[in-house]
Amino acid sequence: MTCIDLSSEMVRFCKAKGLDAHVMDFYELDFPEGAFDAVYALNCLLHVPNHEMGVVLSGIRRVLKPGGVFYLGLYGGRDSEGIWEEDWCEPKRFFAFRSDESVQALVKPYFRLEYFNKVQLEEGNPHFQSFILRKSGE
Repeated sequence: MTCIDLSSEMVRFCKAKGLDAHVMDFYELDFPEGAFDAVYALNCLLHVPNHEMGVVLSGIRRVLKPGGVFYLGLYGGRDSEGIWEEDWCEPKRFFAFRSDESVQALVKPYFRLEYFNKVQLEEGNPHFQSFILRKSGE
């Protein structure tokens, strides 16, 4: 298993658990083409603005082998992006929440949708979107 994070502290925690971990940005994945059978992204891509998602998704597609699987988990359900004023972190973080239709339209040029499920959390709040996507064979 290979892990990446922008935080050197998170990478240090991963390495302490015996994982192969690297400080890296998902905008510039420094891995060879077709390096992985699968990629797992949980709640990280909700920090990518919609107009930049193609760059990130094409990078993920590039590092997957033909037929590779991409699991994508996000909070969403409605379209909204910007600095989240209720955020507990300082500085406050950017979030891009997407409707089910919007996120599916964003991933469609790069991956085939194998599975989609949404889990409603608290009423009135975003729901959780779970995708299993596949890189088509080339």
